[in-house]
Amino acid sequence: MRLRRFCALLLSLAALPLFAKPTPEEWKKLEAEAKRAFSTKDGDARVKAAQAVGAADCVEGVKLLVQLIDMPDKALEGAEAERDAFEPEFLAAVERINKFAKQGNGMVAASEADIFNKKKARMDELNDKVNELSLVPDAVAEALKKTRDADAVKWLCDEGMKDKNWRARAAIAGALGYAPAEDAKAGPALVAAAADKDARVRGASIEALGRRKAKDQRDLILKALEDERWQVRVSACDALAMLELRDTVGPLIARMEKEDGRVKEDIDRALKAITGLTFNADALGWKGWWEINKAKWESGELAKKEEPKKDDKKEDGKDGGAAAGNPPPVNPEPPAAGGGTTVEFYGIRTKSKNLVFVVDVSGSMAEPAKWTPDTDSGGAPAGQGPKGKRKIDIARWELAKAIGGLPEDARFNIVTFSSDVKVYSPTKMVIATKSAKQQAQAFAEKLEPQEATNIFDALEKAFELAGGAKMQVDENYKLSVDTIMFMTDGKPTIGKSLDPKVIGDTVQKWNAVRKIRIHCVGIGDHDEALLKRLAEESGGQYVKR
Repeated sequence: MRLRRFCALLLSLAALPLFAKPTPEEWKKLEAEAKRAFSTKDGDARVKAAQAVGAADCVEGVKLLVQLIDMPDKALEGAEAERDAFEPEFLAAVERINKFAKQGNGMVAASEADIFNKKKARMDELNDKVNELSLVPDAVAEALKKTRDADAVKWLCDEGMKDKNWRARAAIAGALGYAPAEDAKAGPALVAAAADKDARVRGASIEALGRRKAKDQRDLILKALEDERWQVRVSACDALAMLELRDTVGPLIARMEKEDGRVKEDIDRALKAITGLTFNADALGWKGWWEINKAKWESGELAKKEEPKKDDKKEDGKDGGAAAGNPPPVNPEPPAAGGGTTVEFYGIRTKSKNLVFVVDVSGSMAEPAKWTPDTDSGGAPAGQGPKGKRKIDIARWELAKAIGGLPEDARFNIVTFSSDVKVYSPTKMVIATKSAKQQAQAFAEKLEPQEATNIFDALEKAFELAGGAKMQVDENYKLSVDTIMFMTDGKPTIGKSLDPKVIGDTVQKWNAVRKIRIHCVGIGDHDEALLKRLAEESGGQYVKR
């Protein structure tokens, strides 16, 4: 009944003339219904309420939305507590049914199946409630992005940005990135917020300036490339990519020479957006290109290299050659993994030195698979390829090889998942010393397929390693993970959520301020859409094997 009321409210708002404010009577009714919804545990109604308030686009509406961000979400906390309390009972039921299934060669008594199905139904119900409520904070932040009214934008700039809650300030900064271009208040407010004591707010503000095409803030955004928090530096790269200013190429290349790890890749992406070229995060390659082409680039003689169209004809076996004045065509492959500077996993390469491998060890990994040799052996253990022809044998090989290629100042961890989720080093990240890598490779060689596919919980565990217990990003923004290598050969069959949309939405929420890059490998019959989404939204790569 309540949800129907909100649908009616949304329809009535949609029927208003473009940019028309609700009348005092309409707002009074909407505000009363919204407050009533937010006092309940009905996640759908609360999301609809946030959407309706955002659509109202008025000062009273943004005040209410910011107030909601500041309120502790007791409904969500209660739902999570209830689910967490039941989870051990459910996992025990999973273990029990798997035990009987093994004893009966896949067959279990109807009474046992009935017991398990009831436990699973209860777990699904609790998960659905948590997932439903967890969408509310995102809905509020998205609602703020609908703010176009000049008075509402002014309030967000003058009063909202003074909020003591970093989440509110970050959400407002994100919203101001979408404010009308002609609004005179948004830009200065974002410039001030770029100096916020909280790095999460700084990052959101810098990115918003890029979205607003604030070319006059070039120097401020370039300065953010030197921020002590790598996430803010990533936001600066994203902003510069959106601005596409020719005179930022030199500073970006100079910054790449100072970086050591994943941020090199983000700088390379920004440079590609501006120049159309990539040297696959190789600072020496960019430096060499700049030494040859600096004068022509700065004078405008050298133009951005456009992506070739699908019907472009190749000449002399090359894809159109390099831009005028370039050295021979840019090597399409990144530098080899010599020196451990580049790690390769199923053909995906990264320079990250803080990464987690998330590997599927479900029962279907026992199926046969064809191995495709990589371009180089990287840090491969002894032997020239997998020791078997199963999916798990190839996964062992790829994991052991990737670990062997890590430089000794890198930190890593391994998450394996089937019905449950296990962490190789539960208490801390592993420093990639020679002996530590050998021990991890030995662990990889012992992995065996078992039971179901728990994708949600595996990703949750990887993000916990990035942000600590309950995945709360600490106030200093010191995260131990910047890259996740995720591999699966199936679709979710067990866990806190089986819905690909919920999984994608939840990961998007977790990663809103973390800036973790997720590279995805899909084997066989997997959820291609989900893996593509996880990779694309985080700036990662997706490969299908």
